[in-house]
Amino acid sequence: GGVDGSIDNFEEHVHRAKADVDASSQYSAGGQVSMPYSGEYITSYTDLGVARNATLNLYFNPTGNGGYTISGGGRDIDGETTVDDGYVASNGEAWWRERTISGPEAGQMGSGGLQVLSRGRFDFASGAFVGTWYASTMANGAYSDFRANKAGPYAPQQAQPMQFQQPYMQQQAQSMQQQQQQFMPAAPVPYNSSGYHPSAPPHSADGHWAPEGAASAQQNAAIPVVTGSVVASPQYHQQQNATVVVAQPYVPPQNQ
Repeated sequence: GGVDGSIDNFEEHVHRAKADVDASSQYSAGGQVSMPYSGEYITSYTDLGVARNATLNLYFNPTGNGGYTISGGGRDIDGETTVDDGYVASNGEAWWRERTISGPEAGQMGSGGLQVLSRGRFDFASGAFVGTWYASTMANGAYSDFRANKAGPYAPQQAQPMQFQQPYMQQQAQSMQQQQQQFMPAAPVPYNSSGYHPSAPPHSADGHWAPEGAASAQQNAAIPVVTGSVVASPQYHQQQNATVVVAQPYVPPQNQ
């Protein structure tokens, strides 16, 4: 027996949650097409009338029968937790139990620490979870919000080259632009509604090709290309009739 019998009561809830998920997976029509998201989840809940938030890192490991075991840990006002056990069926029905391993309540409830059982259903495609929580103190409630933070620090990198979320990436783009200006003298190409019409390379007064003029023209109205995406320079935003710059092959000057 535990403190006030609440540990026994908590274990009974865990046993019931396991049975519910097992039964639902056996009688469900089929699993979800998407896979569960392993990574950071943001949760909101109310504990004894107080709104609280917690962060969870949940990891889903395939079991071979369409379901996944759940591991990971979390952090909230009570301290850090670890997921001791958990399972989600292919239809999204899930349960898992956490135990507080640090914080003011880690040593309470005997040697086991504060424990929390979560029970509900994941929508794998959106990363949302709808369900309830039950603590070993017999406090309980519903999650008001529980969703994957797919833009979090552990999220897979999305291919969005247009957006520079980190300053150093912007600096890298600018340095690449400068390198292109040094090694790729080019001629300006004015925009025309019927398409792009390359102009002849600029010539100096003595009739020779003038890469200096091309380079300066590029610097004045360059749209650097970084990893296949177009990043507009400040001059591009300021000029309504922007000049697009492309590299031109060397064309010998023709005799007039």
